[in-house]
Amino acid sequence: MEREYQSQQIHKVDTLGQMSTEERNAFGPRLGDIGEHFVCAMALYNGAEVYKNISGVGPADLVIKPKETGLLYEIDVKTASWNKEKGSWEADNTHRVKPPQWAVAFIPEKDNPHIRWPYIHGGDNRGNRPFKCPPGLEDFWNS
Repeated sequence: MEREYQSQQIHKVDTLGQMSTEERNAFGPRLGDIGEHFVCAMALYNGAEVYKNISGVGPADLVIKPKETGLLYEIDVKTASWNKEKGSWEADNTHRVKPPQWAVAFIPEKDNPHIRWPYIHGGDNRGNRPFKCPPGLEDFWNS
């Protein structure tokens, strides 16, 4: 298909996978949009009420009300990138999210897209790292 602006490539969803930061940046804002919709769908699937921010501005992308707590939580969705050196998915900017908002990391793995709360730095000597999340919702995204 001929495009008026050749520099604006349309990437296919099947190119998602272990993307470097450069590849993720080339994919553009679409990946963030996919992540937000994926988080909304999974929160609904896990039994939460979901309220989407339709303006695209503000500190939160959506608000969820999980049945486990019955409380409202402002959620800021961050898309992870594949870190080749560490061999893992990293959502580096989750530390910028401050209360009352909570960050979630969207992992755009091609065959297994998923969501997790960000890790708290540290953990025990076995590599166990606790999540930074609302109390009682540690397993919310694993439902």
